[in-house]
Amino acid sequence: MALKIVENGELTQGEQAYRHLRRMIVDCELPPGSSVSEPELTQLLDMGKAAVRAALLRLSHDGLVSAVPRYGYRVAPLDIKDALELTQLRLLTEPPAYRLATGRLDPAVIELARKRYSAGYDRNNAKSVTRYLTQSREFKLAVARASGNGRLATWVEEVSERIDRYLRVSALTSDLSPTIASNLLPLCDAMLDGQADQAESLARENIQAVTARLLSALFRPHEKSTEFAFSGEDVASMLGLRPRTAELGKAEPTRRTRPTRNATSRG
Repeated sequence: MALKIVENGELTQGEQAYRHLRRMIVDCELPPGSSVSEPELTQLLDMGKAAVRAALLRLSHDGLVSAVPRYGYRVAPLDIKDALELTQLRLLTEPPAYRLATGRLDPAVIELARKRYSAGYDRNNAKSVTRYLTQSREFKLAVARASGNGRLATWVEEVSERIDRYLRVSALTSDLSPTIASNLLPLCDAMLDGQADQAESLARENIQAVTARLLSALFRPHEKSTEFAFSGEDVASMLGLRPRTAELGKAEPTRRTRPTRNATSRG
């Protein structure tokens, strides 16, 4: 059954095809490493060959597909090098965005994100995973836009979309929500309390911890192993980062324990 795209007078067919195929790749509806052909996609999207060809060319420039001689295209596979490069970009863009957005972002948006991170997701339910990742990405974009730096927001959006392929596959094989919640719940509290430096630090810790879980889930040496093959320190080492304690020459201060928050406790 052909997939219809709603007509939009402001977009060319090539742009519509590009956006739809890009979203299908990011959401893993076109699985990493899978092969596709122009005729297949033309039938799937119910669009002309020229539009699909133009979309595939742009996706190739984006690095999301590559041409396969005499067949068609291959969706970019997942690999450690790409994951680490994306993690480096996340570390350069997301933590500063959280710092800059502290005191600017609507507290109601932060409280809603806190509630969603507390709820987590059901890794046995693809729709639950999709909803969780979509909401998480929306919060990151809200933070980036509240930073007041438009270029920073653009980079956060681009990198978030790219890393979502890894997070989606990983989230379906391993429950990432406890790791995410352990850092992002205190991060939300720090933003609500106006602690910009603490928010930046927790964002950095979360990225390294989640990347470690992600690499362990996707690239661990033994598929049935229940142990994580990577740790947050491993990720820092792979990226050439020094632990903050070594950088400062002293131990990290103990993070204070905060009471449980709820939507009504803040008046």
